[in-house]
Amino acid sequence: LTECITWADNRASEYADKINNEHNGLEIYKRTGTPIHPMSPLSKIYWLKHEHADIFKNTEKWIDIKTYVFYQLFETYVMDHSIGSATGMMNLNTLNWDKDVLNLLEISETQLPELVSTTHIMKQVKKNYADIMGINEDTPIVIGASDGVLSNLGVNSYRKGEVAVTIGTSGAIRTIIDKPKTDDKGRIFCYVLTEDHYCIGGPVNNGGVVLRWLRDELLASEVETAKRLGVDSYDVL
Repeated sequence: LTECITWADNRASEYADKINNEHNGLEIYKRTGTPIHPMSPLSKIYWLKHEHADIFKNTEKWIDIKTYVFYQLFETYVMDHSIGSATGMMNLNTLNWDKDVLNLLEISETQLPELVSTTHIMKQVKKNYADIMGINEDTPIVIGASDGVLSNLGVNSYRKGEVAVTIGTSGAIRTIIDKPKTDDKGRIFCYVLTEDHYCIGGPVNNGGVVLRWLRDELLASEVETAKRLGVDSYDVL
């Protein structure tokens, strides 16, 4: 139907504004924990509905790349609560797809993956993939969570008052709390780690690109040195 649409695709900007201004976007945010932004699947599907009706009508399933991979392995459409809570379409209190959001998009739950916990265990991987990976077909595989919330878990930052900062292609500051929380201005995200752990924080769209800015704006002499030495300028920096 289309090439893969990544989070950085901003074509839905106009429709994110429409959701905010015409469909009480703040209330949607408070239920789902995802700020109304063009990066979210909510805005992208709403954009497709209005700007590419043929693609919208011909779409049988709305899934992410992780769901696609698990479908290839197990032939079932599943999405963990962590990924689900980042779509802008999952209700944080019920941990199910938000019915009002689905009505706005005019899609049904059958067009979306089944939502499961981040500790959900999958079994019976297809034999050809089990053989490729060198594992038994009945090897239990935990579905896991999204990169953002797991980054806190990965650096052992999940206790009250602990904060983790991640800087890569994008950046974020995150902390773990024990129940869903949003803010009155729709700025912070709130994603599910487990039923008793929720990850809140704020992102920036760019992270590591600051190194390029430093190189181009402040470190001209180092760039010239790199040219003379015939090495990458970042090695000198």
